[in-house]
Amino acid sequence: MIFSRRNVLRALGLAGPAYFLASRGGRKAKAVDPSIPTRIMFFYTPHGTLLRQWVTAPSGASAPTETNYQLGPILAPLASYQQNLLLVQGLDMVSEYKDTTEPTNAHINGQTHALSAISRVGGSAAGGISIDEFIAQGINSPTPVTSVPILEMSARYNAGITPYLTSWSGPNALVPPLTDPTSVYNRVFPNGPPSAQTSATATANATKQKAILDAALAEFKAVKAPLSMADQNKLNAHASLISSLETQL
Repeated sequence: MIFSRRNVLRALGLAGPAYFLASRGGRKAKAVDPSIPTRIMFFYTPHGTLLRQWVTAPSGASAPTETNYQLGPILAPLASYQQNLLLVQGLDMVSEYKDTTEPTNAHINGQTHALSAISRVGGSAAGGISIDEFIAQGINSPTPVTSVPILEMSARYNAGITPYLTSWSGPNALVPPLTDPTSVYNRVFPNGPPSAQTSATATANATKQKAILDAALAEFKAVKAPLSMADQNKLNAHASLISSLETQL
């Protein structure tokens, strides 16, 4: 089964690689559908980045400067957009210095602060919503801009270690990343490709899925009353995620 690049990108709300490099005066991205909303992307590498592979000094210069630099191997694929890039180095994770909670390990220390920037509520739990989830909730409220407001994905996952802990919908409310391409596809096309089903079939499937989520929410409400406040907060966080799924459906 073949899908056009444009249809897949439209389903994701993307306009191609240049969507987050939209011109600020100068070169403009070509063939971009104005009806496709702008997206923001966050890339997180748990082991950091080799700076010598990031940028290098241009020919004849002793060191790269703010406006005079050459892209290293890591950023080389973005060479055609270099005039529209703004690279920032030297930022410090000040929130982590102020956090008195002992992290489970150094990796989790960074993961729970990288996008949240707030003191943890446990050794492996961020203390508040991460900026990716905050932006997605903000621009998709009260009405979703796209059927997929946000995609949390990881290119590598080891079932034997703690999953990446960068996206949080609230305190101690991890949003696990999708690590399987099939799962990502099903998230983007929950009812299969548009051409594979009639509109009536797609609507029926969406209604069935929503009914399942409604049943889960009803069970949450039924058991919540006698629970402690901490457990109620956990259920509320799960209920919020379910409500988000219902909105997408």
